[in-house]
Amino acid sequence: MKRTSPIAAIAASTRVSHGELIGFVGSTGRSTGAHLHFELVIAGRTVNPLAHPGIKHVQLTGADLERFRRQVGRALDEREREGAVEPGLADLRN
Repeated sequence: MKRTSPIAAIAASTRVSHGELIGFVGSTGRSTGAHLHFELVIAGRTVNPLAHPGIKHVQLTGADLERFRRQVGRALDEREREGAVEPGLADLRN
């Protein structure tokens, strides 16, 4: 993070542990502004966190998956009201 988080008090370049709260992001609408830069550094080298065996990949199932699908559906419905939806995105509803 470029500046210290007023919520979690984490300064730039501070090491954090898996699961540790490092801050919150808030915005309205579908803004693309604030984001978190995440790097995984092992033995001084940046590695791809998606390919690292120590990272647990969780697949949504059951009620969590259904809640996600409903949220995607609401977002796509709103987007349709504002303009056309790309064909591949509409498939995410099912």
